[in-house]
Amino acid sequence: MPQMYVVDGTVVTSASDLKKASECEFAFLRELDVKLGRDTLFEPVADAMLERAGRMGDAHELRVLEAYREHLGDGVVEIERPDLRDPDAVAAAVAQTRDAFAAGAPVVFQATFVDDGFIGFADFIVRQPDGRYLVQDSKLARRARVTALLQLAAYAEQLERLGVPCADTVELLLGDGTTSVHRLDDIEPVYRLRRARLAQIVDDRRAADGPVEWGDPRYTLDGRCPTCDLEVQAHRDVLLVASLRVTQRVALFDAGITTIDALAASDGPVPGILDATLENLRIQARLQLEAEATAASGTPPSPASARSSWMPRSAHDEASSPRRRAGQSNGETTSRTPRPSSPPRMRLIAWFRSAPARDRGRRRRTSRDEPDGRRWARGRRRAG
Repeated sequence: MPQMYVVDGTVVTSASDLKKASECEFAFLRELDVKLGRDTLFEPVADAMLERAGRMGDAHELRVLEAYREHLGDGVVEIERPDLRDPDAVAAAVAQTRDAFAAGAPVVFQATFVDDGFIGFADFIVRQPDGRYLVQDSKLARRARVTALLQLAAYAEQLERLGVPCADTVELLLGDGTTSVHRLDDIEPVYRLRRARLAQIVDDRRAADGPVEWGDPRYTLDGRCPTCDLEVQAHRDVLLVASLRVTQRVALFDAGITTIDALAASDGPVPGILDATLENLRIQARLQLEAEATAASGTPPSPASARSSWMPRSAHDEASSPRRRAGQSNGETTSRTPRPSSPPRMRLIAWFRSAPARDRGRRRRTSRDEPDGRRWARGRRRAG
């Protein structure tokens, strides 16, 4: 996968960078700031799962290549991936790519394209019976994604620039062995918009004096990627709250609520968020702050206090009133206040995680052993 680089003051991006920017403009621009030598809060994160997925993707690509080799033999022209820091090697790869298309090669693997700040390496470009070339990309995923289709459109554009006739469709060779076919006419309008957007934000950042700031409303963000996570932690952003969405973050920021602490202490409505949803997010923020305080003090919360934190306020106040505790109301005996309905799943999970391990273990043993102790005893006798 080619990496964005800077040469002679020019920022060279790839089809993969177009994909990155479409997923999270902030993360892409942070990477650009690093390339430009600016000080940023940026740490390349080694993700074992992503690395394994990358290896599996390479293996999937190799399987497709082996199938073409077996079927076409020398008809598969393989372009060696050049060192991006070596202009002569890049130029040689581009020349080999041109020669392969001029000779009518049945399949070109890793065709290399360079064009005014763009570099790309296409997985497979296959000659069709009518002489046109079909762009294919191998993806480990089991369904097509828009970002993957943008890469295909980028390579199709390069074919047209070179005067190579291009098919009306492009294909994704998916990890489950299926092929996803898409019309270029459907993809190209979105590709052009994303390509223009990429050029715009690159020009903006090159003209800027410093790195992109977290929360800059001009740029979109994923909010959960490793680059965003560093900023979320550093700024105690509301995205720390479990299950909070980026669209909800926008509404909260418009209301002046930017941190998890501010959300926990807030009240009243927020335009753009349903009242019930907002209350759940506030409760979740309070639970997480309680968990932080508990972790800092080293004293685990009691199950009773954890249950009271998710109990609806009206029910909690009613259950703790003197008359309710005494079982009296207006001189009459009343039944115990019914336990409120089960809390939302995220509140229950937060309590379960914060409860002492011994209490969780006791609950599991009790629920497992009590229903049928005799069956458990018979099982032990058989094992003996």
